[in-house]
Amino acid sequence: MPNSVKLLSIGTAVPSHIIDQKEAREAATAVFSPRYAEFSRLSKVFESSGIMRRFGVRPIDAVTFAAAAGVLVMAALAASYVPARRAAAVDPVQTLTGQ
Repeated sequence: MPNSVKLLSIGTAVPSHIIDQKEAREAATAVFSPRYAEFSRLSKVFESSGIMRRFGVRPIDAVTFAAAAGVLVMAALAASYVPARRAAAVDPVQTLTGQ
């Protein structure tokens, strides 16, 4: 094979925001215990899962969320523009009579 695939490198990225499993359990308990009576029984999974810590990419960033929402809206508008123009160009009488 003249064009074989080769692995050039392997990298690992560890996000800078670390959440301990104990902190995750406490936060989940604070949020879900008032709503669900059985949550104390279910929260034991935080201890038995074997997960020591969790990683978060970054705290909530309003600018990033707004930019992502804007990009999605623009993509939706662009994707619906061509079919809408085609539908507007068709004569409704011809479409309804099936000719």
